Amino acid sequence: MHTTFGKRFVSILDNHEITAGPFDPAISKAVSFHFFGKPSYRPKLDDSYSRTIESSLFCVLLDFDTLPDPSSILPFDSGGYASRFQATCGGIDLGEFFMPTTKDIPRQLISAFFGSNSSYWSMKLRDGVSEEIKPFDLHSTSLVRLCTLPGPVPFDQRAFSIELHYEMPLNLRQLNVLAIAAPDTACEDTELIDFSALLNAELIPYPLELETSAAQQRQLRDAIFDWLTVKDYFK
Repeated sequence: MHTTFGKRFVSILDNHEITAGPFDPAISKAVSFHFFGKPSYRPKLDDSYSRTIESSLFCVLLDFDTLPDPSSILPFDSGGYASRFQATCGGIDLGEFFMPTTKDIPRQLISAFFGSNSSYWSMKLRDGVSEEIKPFDLHSTSLVRLCTLPGPVPFDQRAFSIELHYEMPLNLRQLNVLAIAAPDTACEDTELIDFSALLNAELIPYPLELETSAAQQRQLRDAIFDWLTVKDYFK
């Protein structure tokens, strides 16, 4: 899932592709950021936020199996690790957590630590996982610790949200776009309706009625959760 502000979503709408952003110092390259299985992007909160389309959140839900292999994979949000999580992980350098970039890695992580998509969404560790980790497996122990961290808001669960990085542009087409989550007012716009129809993608509206981006993040997350539930993702 790729989540972004409306002002950046316009470029996706115009060009039918998701491209790399500016150089990111946390991972030392320019990529587009995606999260596997949940919309875990947390926008920076500031006083300039307003209830406008350009400052609201949009999320493109992609079929991971139809995409190229990611350029890199991390088991957590890289920005959150740099600012909040590293101390919990004993100061381990972020670079030590990069995973192999094969398609089976995200599902292997979910199976090993959570056992189900539902538990991964709610960040509920699988029973007995701590006892299975070897004493000197510091990286796995650190990931278990991350699951016990409270977010700054109850629905902020970036600490164990699998982050995917793509250096190449991702061309959007019917094969790889499942749905687009957007404010309800945007879902009434003919340009977005035509764009989703061209991609044969469902529109997932959420109410644009609360004044903070944190509240809007929760609304986006709830709308996507309901859509995934209908699609039997959590079975």
